[in-house]
Amino acid sequence: MKIVDINSISDGYTHDGCFHADDVMATVLLLSLNPSMKIHRVNFIDESIASNESNIVYDVGLGRYDHHQQDRKMNKYGFPYSAFGLLWEDYGLLLLKKRGFKKEKEAFWKFREDVVSKIDQGDNCGYENVEGFYENYAIKRFNASWYELKDNDKIQDEQFDKAVQYATLVFDNMLRKLFEEVEMPDKERKIFDSAIKHSKQGIAVLKENIPWRDFVKQEGCNVKIVISKNLRGGFNVTSVNSNVLKIVPNRYLSFVHPSGFMGVAKTLRNAKLAARNICLIKSC
Repeated sequence: MKIVDINSISDGYTHDGCFHADDVMATVLLLSLNPSMKIHRVNFIDESIASNESNIVYDVGLGRYDHHQQDRKMNKYGFPYSAFGLLWEDYGLLLLKKRGFKKEKEAFWKFREDVVSKIDQGDNCGYENVEGFYENYAIKRFNASWYELKDNDKIQDEQFDKAVQYATLVFDNMLRKLFEEVEMPDKERKIFDSAIKHSKQGIAVLKENIPWRDFVKQEGCNVKIVISKNLRGGFNVTSVNSNVLKIVPNRYLSFVHPSGFMGVAKTLRNAKLAARNICLIKSC
């Protein structure tokens, strides 16, 4: 069956009533691709809705993007697809290209494993059985309570819209993290390697504020202290392993964390002097 051009869709239809991560995140995905799409929550999909080529129906109606039928599609992890999973299969690559990914196939499968598969599992087997996917609980909390429903028959749809707004921020942050994990490692590796090349006494100075902890864990890395820019100004002086080498107060540091894992210097010169002072004391 041919995948429909998402830009030709004017209306999206999903189920009404209680909502979870599946229908909410599916809505976020569709609106990320086509912000002008109008979303409707209904309790029944009639033939006029299902047959209209300008509509897309998901998580209801037993169609292409539903998963409640007996012959539902199974993913490679052994669970039925969720509606979000089915939509990701057809439109995930398109969205990643739209968001500027160059390694979109790698990103597609990583996101499928890290996020989509958890929604597949949760929506079909219970989210309480999914480890590490707390977003559903936050989304679920947007559902109207019984006493709110008693006084306002429109509140559930209003809460769904709020859940979509929240999940849009969550989804965007997921993609930001995915971009760094897939697109940035080569650049980060070069920055870290340059710092290692110019390091002295086990002290590495990073030109950019990259995530460096995975690099220092690699075999043969002798870095003891990493100096990096502090987002609040000045420079961090951070111990790679504070159980072995603590950052101790000295005249070059303006702040030292009580746990001794890091300190802050106002200038790069002072950061280097502080790190050398600590290394001399501890014989790095």
